[in-house]
Amino acid sequence: PPPFFFHQDPATPDAQESRGLGDVYKRQVLMDEPLGALDKNLREQMQYEIKHIHDRIGITVVYVTHDQSEALTMSNRIAVFNDGVVQQLSTPDILYEKPENSFVAKFIGENNTLNGVVKEVNGSTCTVDLDNGHGTVKALKVNINGAGDKTQLSIRPERVTIDSSNHDVNNFSGKIVTKLSLLKNYCIAEEYHQKYF
Repeated sequence: PPPFFFHQDPATPDAQESRGLGDVYKRQVLMDEPLGALDKNLREQMQYEIKHIHDRIGITVVYVTHDQSEALTMSNRIAVFNDGVVQQLSTPDILYEKPENSFVAKFIGENNTLNGVVKEVNGSTCTVDLDNGHGTVKALKVNINGAGDKTQLSIRPERVTIDSSNHDVNNFSGKIVTKLSLLKNYCIAEEYHQKYF
């Protein structure tokens, strides 16, 4: 659907009564999935154009989308909702790098999840024993009360390196069973029992 521009025609009978509401919306634009029906190239071009118009005119744009990469590209602030409740409102980089809960971590960007129990908390980090004896991981502490808490870790694919012998924490062995080329990035599928590397 096209974007909604708030406009009141002064010739309509109720223009005087609704003028106050129109004034509120004078500098705002609501766009509800405006690029959903476009192909990838045109969508990317239109994202640039919308951001350029926003910056040039200085209006507030409320942009509704279910496409996470589009949200990260288009926004200077993002609200992530779950069942009508805001889970986190922040800048794209903070949402991506420091999600406040597992829902936001799963919703924004690609990630793999590992379950475990907090073994120890040291300031802003914690040590987690992974379920099924798959090892111990050092991670950033997010919404952790203390040792003994069950937790879920999120790992961004770009944080994983193969043959990372120069690191002395979070090293695991595994076996690559499939390698899919996705333009410049790679998606790697691991055997379940060896996926923690």
